[in-house]
Amino acid sequence: MFKKIIKSIFYLFVTATGIIFILRRLRQKILGNQIVILFTHRIVCSEDEIYPLLKMLEHFNVEEFEQRIKYLSKQYQFISLSQALGYIKSGKIPEDCIVLTFDDGYRCNYERVLPILKKYRVPATVFVTTDSINDKNILWYDQLNYAVAKTKKTELELWGNKYLLSSVGERKKVYVDMCSRLKAMDNKEKIIMLDKILSMLEVDKDKLLEKRLMLNWEEIKQMQQSGLVEIGAHSITHPILTKISSEQAKEEIVKSKQILEEKLGTEVRHFAYPNGDYNAELTHIVRDSGYESACTVNYEEQNNSTKIYALNRKGFTFEDFRVFTVKIAGITDLYKKIYKQTEKMQPWLINYAFGIIKRSKRPDVSKTKHVFLSVCDHFEPLWGAADARTGLDRMKNWREKYPRIAEKYKDADGCSPKYSFFYPEEEYRHEYMEMLTDICRKKYGEVEIHLHHNNDTADNLRKTINGFRDTLRDKYGLLSKDKQTGEIKYGFIHGNWCLDNSRPDGRWCGINNEISILQETGCYADFTMPSAPDPTQTFKINSIYYAVDNPDEPKSHNSGRDAKKGRRSCPGLLMVQGPLMLNWKNRKMGVMPRIENGSIGRGDFITPERMRLWIAANVHIKNKPEYVFIKLYTHGCQEKNMNYLLDEGLDKLYSFFQENYNDGIKYKTHYVSAREMVNIIKAVEDDCQMEDIKKLRNYRYVC
Repeated sequence: MFKKIIKSIFYLFVTATGIIFILRRLRQKILGNQIVILFTHRIVCSEDEIYPLLKMLEHFNVEEFEQRIKYLSKQYQFISLSQALGYIKSGKIPEDCIVLTFDDGYRCNYERVLPILKKYRVPATVFVTTDSINDKNILWYDQLNYAVAKTKKTELELWGNKYLLSSVGERKKVYVDMCSRLKAMDNKEKIIMLDKILSMLEVDKDKLLEKRLMLNWEEIKQMQQSGLVEIGAHSITHPILTKISSEQAKEEIVKSKQILEEKLGTEVRHFAYPNGDYNAELTHIVRDSGYESACTVNYEEQNNSTKIYALNRKGFTFEDFRVFTVKIAGITDLYKKIYKQTEKMQPWLINYAFGIIKRSKRPDVSKTKHVFLSVCDHFEPLWGAADARTGLDRMKNWREKYPRIAEKYKDADGCSPKYSFFYPEEEYRHEYMEMLTDICRKKYGEVEIHLHHNNDTADNLRKTINGFRDTLRDKYGLLSKDKQTGEIKYGFIHGNWCLDNSRPDGRWCGINNEISILQETGCYADFTMPSAPDPTQTFKINSIYYAVDNPDEPKSHNSGRDAKKGRRSCPGLLMVQGPLMLNWKNRKMGVMPRIENGSIGRGDFITPERMRLWIAANVHIKNKPEYVFIKLYTHGCQEKNMNYLLDEGLDKLYSFFQENYNDGIKYKTHYVSAREMVNIIKAVEDDCQMEDIKKLRNYRYVC
């Protein structure tokens, strides 16, 4: 009997079923329970006029689609998007849940998909582009698709390229290339160029209307009445919302909801961003418009559906069935997780290994070690697409509690801790800024600039920073001035750590000359790093240095010239990094050391061991090792962090340094803002007399 059991287990693990079982369990163990949201568009069949091209573009045919739905319904639990939202909000996500969604509103969703959904009792969400209902307006990529498939021309010259159209394979390549180029254009330019392409291909787009492509209102109602299909909004005309004005985007988002609700007589709860492109401003518009969630698309990252106004979806397209079963079980997610934790960390780990040798040198104990401690907060009152009231409550919490903490502590200079609030331009609210200004007037904090942006341009970045900089200075008296030039100056932290377009996929920035623009607009120093284990992490670690911009390449701050005592001038932007170490006393699964990156908050608790590591990182100015600079960071408006920091965390931080690193002989602790930290750095570079450190807090940049 025992042998039979062993044999059965062995066969289980060497079969495809066994492999899938192992993958699913590994995925759950390593990544936790996640809701996989799938999206697709058209389900085709051999009768479709342009079927060969559609098939090559990885659209399912009916038989293949049903095969996968049948498999998934047996192996996984299909849930609706509304159910998924409930699980996400509760934080209790069941195992192996899948949500099925369809974009645009094709007629095939009614004719071919709905019968399959009914057969297997599978819920789904169909996101409808309202202006395309009844084929009122054919989507631009369907026009392009039809034209490339139906043209009788065998070649075409455009954009300096010669496109070949002799075979279906060549037409696929042409469509993909043209589609990519058109997506990069703004709406007006795209429409003009599309008409030019249709004319050159000699195809009449009106023929698209001869066989109805999109859903009509009656079909939408019947799908909804089935009890299996939720109808969501997908804008009015399907523009890429990040490429149009805020007013136009708001109209697309708000009116599409109004049109659907008026016609269907029911609430529309969900939205999907056309092409998956979104930014923080769009999430706020969607939320304020009354939607309960919004879906995006990200082919690169793992599916981690935790942000309800940026729910990530995976493409559900045709591929070999065996490949499909393994991918859906999680092999891609596992690979990306492992890759991110190894390949992306490798450069800085090499530098870290070399740094161990430097840190092992016996320190000079004859000199008092001065510790300059600064907390730089990525301070986002509207984090998580919060509403205005939630943001206000967060601000009140900080205004009421932080001064009471700060006033309890005095450093070696007799100064209280001065918190650095790096405030995001895109979350500017007058009432919030008034509260921060109140903290600053009491000398317990200073405001600097934080910015999230995506697919930006150099001109827009200059305009954004200059506008926000002037508002903070002129309206609230915040930021600082250069004593020598009178210019307004500011410290900077880049959202998502993507300074100078440093993310490998180019998201959350888009500008390769960002460092130059920061210098032009008055940035006195950047405080973004470290970001490990994120791939934006620089090779250079535990350093204070100057990064010189290469406007043709991203991530110019990956290396630079160290700040040095006595070196009065150095080209580039000053980079002030926080500690980055490996914590061998806190190991994952008892084996691998955890990364110590100076993050503080719930889950990144402040402990004596971590604080000793911050000292050991020895971030200092060359030729001045007795001055140790500790730049910590947090996201202090996230409730889990805010409650921890204001209830106990900051008390632990300040009291520990005061008790252990402030005896006046071996150590002196100085609580400094980001600005004051840079003033000390500048004073050391200028080889100033350092007896009165309190005075040097305003050495170059003054509030």
